[in-house]
Amino acid sequence: MEVKQYLLNTLRKIHLLNFSNRLGFKFNNHKDNKKNLEFAGRYPNESFPPTEMVYEVFGRTSYERYYLSGQRAARNLVKLFQQYSDIEEKKILEWGCGVSRILRHLSKMVINSKCQVFGTDLDAEMIDWNRDNLSGITFKTNKLLPPIDFENNTFDIVYCTSVFTHLKEDAQQLWMAEIHRILKKDGLFLFTTHGDYYANEKLNAMELNRYLEGEFVLRAKVADGSKLMTTFQSPDYVKQKMLNGFELLEHNTDTSLQIAGSQDIWIVKKT
Repeated sequence: MEVKQYLLNTLRKIHLLNFSNRLGFKFNNHKDNKKNLEFAGRYPNESFPPTEMVYEVFGRTSYERYYLSGQRAARNLVKLFQQYSDIEEKKILEWGCGVSRILRHLSKMVINSKCQVFGTDLDAEMIDWNRDNLSGITFKTNKLLPPIDFENNTFDIVYCTSVFTHLKEDAQQLWMAEIHRILKKDGLFLFTTHGDYYANEKLNAMELNRYLEGEFVLRAKVADGSKLMTTFQSPDYVKQKMLNGFELLEHNTDTSLQIAGSQDIWIVKKT
């Protein structure tokens, strides 16, 4: 792991991370091509996104992992929501939905509860794919920074997975305020961060020390909002600097939930 992180940091410093990412896509796409055709054939009533889009948001090209991991994540999300809400006739938004790895499944799980489900993303092509291939969900684009095209107090539940992990510190603060704006009073917001698990796995000694001291750790030298931009913040940082206007309901570090890999899961309520 240390060797891998050293290589990634070196590529980042010499501005070759995008090139490396492209090579990774081509390798994985070739490796998974036959299995993807077979897996898609077993689900003739489902649409699968172009593998370029899957790789951009998921870091893999496997349709099986994209589909089944999203199904598992959606199931676990619903269970988490149900601890704090009845999930009946609610308006639910996934901010940063990508090509609906999770949202396509979650929408089916709540449809009998008369919920209205929405998804937004920065990538207009992905939103177009969603609109063309997935029914029962309202999709919109959002920009890198707020505002987002919804009225005040619109949603009962908003969630995002591995979005704050790719935004700069000032952008995160702006989006926390924007999510607060579009949530109803007592509305739930679930988000994920790179917490202790990934800090210990990926950060070098200097970065880890900054993380442990409560600093915001940013790995950039790529386009803002890119999945190659990576951020880490400790639980203390989140509690002290991100939750203005929210009540903390749960900080979950159960890596078996796999909503966004082994990222920390935060559930807060608008006050």
